[in-house]
Amino acid sequence: MKVLIFTFFVIVLSNKAIYSSKNQKAIDNKVQETSYVVTMKKLILQSNNPKIKGKEYEQLEKEFEKIAIANSNQWLPYYYCAFCWANFAAASEVSNIDKYCDKANGFITKAERLSKKNSEILCIKALILSVRIKVNVMERGLKNLAGSDDLLNQALKIDNQNPRAYYLLGCNILNKPEFVGGGEENAKKYFETAAEKYRRQKANPKPLYPDWGERETLKILMKINKNK
Repeated sequence: MKVLIFTFFVIVLSNKAIYSSKNQKAIDNKVQETSYVVTMKKLILQSNNPKIKGKEYEQLEKEFEKIAIANSNQWLPYYYCAFCWANFAAASEVSNIDKYCDKANGFITKAERLSKKNSEILCIKALILSVRIKVNVMERGLKNLAGSDDLLNQALKIDNQNPRAYYLLGCNILNKPEFVGGGEENAKKYFETAAEKYRRQKANPKPLYPDWGERETLKILMKINKNK
């Protein structure tokens, strides 16, 4: 009987030790995750600020890059680095656009290695191609828009609920001549679909996932409706 009691207590103490170890590990992981999530949320909020200007994207990118280095197995920090460089390129002098787009492309390639067949990553790749058009509209215009469209259509095959894919397709169509299917009327349906998808996304948000583009979508839709 004494042997049975002793065995029982050994098992209880052993299980308690295992539980404590697992519990402590879970707490440690939670603390680490919380630090990453809190910092990312703060920076993402800054990136979505309507008052953010070109040069500020460069500063913001440096902060995202610090997180990317510390969390090299996460695709989202690399994604946001690329997002910042693409936006900085769009707001820069023509002579600097390709240089900054190359930086954006480098980071989105790293993100893609970590997360293949990712709709959001394809949207950034499409955005980079479209931004490069500003360097030489005549030479790159239709070619880059076609490449961008192809990437966005791939993005929609992966996730047909992604509002940014519809928003960027709308922007591409808006910038094409009417004789090749461009213009406001042809672009409108894409912005309308994007607006609907943004509303759905708000109802079921994913922590840290991209949510940019809604403000611009609604602004363009308002302008198109006003021009009617």
